This record gives sequence, structure tokens and C-alpha cells, in this order.
Amino acid sequence: MSYESMNADKKCWKHAVNHCCAVHDDCYGVQMGRDLCDDNFCSCLKNATEPDGCGVTDMKCFLVQLFGQKAYDDSASFVGSLEFPMIFPTINGTNREFQTIYEQCPQVKLTIKSCCLIANLCLEKGNLSECSVELDGCVQQAASMQNTEKCHLAAERIHKLLGR
Repeated sequence: MSYESMNADKKCWKHAVNHCCAVHDDCYGVQMGRDLCDDNFCSCLKNATEPDGCGVTDMKCFLVQLFGQKAYDDSASFVGSLEFPMIFPTINGTNREFQTIYEQCPQVKLTIKSCCLIANLCLEKGNLSECSVELDGCVQQAASMQNTEKCHLAAERIHKLLGR
């Protein structure tokens, strides 16, 4: 239903909003604190739909703040699927390092997947350099969320690979 509501309203940026949802889910998963996760989610939604705004995103923010406690509690013990469908950036020579980051950062793989999707959409329209910078920043954000040495090392390898 959430995805359908984003598709119905053409001014709502579904991929950017989907990224907010992925980051929010991973934030809950690593138990960063419900208020922090929800506040960041609402800010992300607002930024994703500026300058036009989007009523659907306002509703999503309100509902998460009102009913999110059970989802937050349940996410502490959630174990994701072993059959997680990965997305890789369409940048030559990056697949192995992105396979590694999915393995080393399992608690933020939704965010990493969304980073790759957004990078691929960027690459369809834009230049490699700009898209690589955005992808790198997104991956670094994901690694900071999981905050483990293995994840940071995998993100650092991607940082070097992307030429940052």
C-alpha cells in the first residue's frame, strides 16, 4: 500500500522516499533509538519531497511516530531472509566490493541496496563522478549506522574504489 500510494502521486519522489524507508528500517534494526530513527525518517521524507511536499509522506511520518513502537521492538530480534535480492551499482569493477559490503554490513543491507538503486538511476541521467560521490556518501552513512569495524573497513574499500 505504501509503495502504491507513492506511485499514485506523481510529484512524490518514490525512490528517494523508498530510501528514507530503507534507512529507517535499518535504523530500527540496529536499535539506534526509536525517537532518533523516527525524527531522521521524518526529516528524510521532508528533504526527499522538497520543494513541493507530499501529503502521503506527512501521513507516513505521523503513522510511524504514532504506531512505531511495536515495529521498533520487533526489529531487535528480526533476522532477514538468506535470499536477500541485492542490487549492484552499474559502475565497472565494483561488484566484488559491493558483495563484500553486503556480507560485512548485514544490518544495513536495505540502505546499501537503496544506495545502489539511486546510484544506478543517477547513472542513467548523469555523470559518473557525481553519481560516485553520492553513492560513496550513502554507503558511508550506512556503515556509520551499523558501526562495526568490519562494516567500516568494507565501506573504506568502496570509498577508495570510487576514487574519493
